[in-house]
This record gives sequence, C-alpha cells and structure tokens, in this order.
Amino acid sequence: MSLVRQSVLGKLSYGQQPNLIGITYAAHDCILESVKKTAKLAAPASSEYVIISGIQIHGALGKNYWWPGSITHVAGGVETDISGDYEDSVSEYRLDSWLKAEALAQVQQISGKSRVSGFFSDLV
Repeated sequence: MSLVRQSVLGKLSYGQQPNLIGITYAAHDCILESVKKTAKLAAPASSEYVIISGIQIHGALGKNYWWPGSITHVAGGVETDISGDYEDSVSEYRLDSWLKAEALAQVQQISGKSRVSGFFSDLV
C-alpha cells in the first residue's frame, strides 16, 4: 500500500487539492502500470494474456458496478487495445432502464411493507 500511495502522490501536481475521484483514477493508473511491468518481467515473450483493469463502484440498490479502464491483449510482446470490442458488446445496455427494473422488482418483492422513494415513484 505504501508503494501505491507513493505512486499516486507522484501522479498529482504540486499544490493540487485532490478529490476522491481524482485519487481513484490516479490509483487505477498506478496499479495498471505496476501490473503491466510485472507481467512483462514474469511472462515469457511468447506468452499470451489479457490485462483487464477498471474501478469497482458501489451503487444504488446494493448493487456493484464496474467502470472499465482498459482491456489489453498481449501476444508475443505486442499490446493490442481491445476495449472497443467490449464497448461494442455493451453499447445497447441502458443503466437507467436496468435500475428501474431492479427497483420495481424490489418493490414487488416487499409489496406493502414500505414506500417507494421519489426517485422511482414513476414505476408504481
């Protein structure tokens, strides 16, 4: 952890007042750099692997989400960014529709036991 802290501090500009979001992205970048360096040292040049990075986000309704930072395929020492393939595969996905469906399912499950918050009041 102390090495990550030092790396994160190295990403910040002198005098900068970091916020939680900025520190989170800086930590992501530092950890990704460290994983890439370790993979290059540990894996033979003929190895093939994928490095998937991102940030876990604790969200509404007790659900966790993932922000995809990068997805990199490495084969024969050549890195290929395949993040676009992932983005294409989830492009039709709509978080707002899913959240409404999840809220409605929870309301139906506990029907009559509590009220729906104003955010999801248009569902009932």
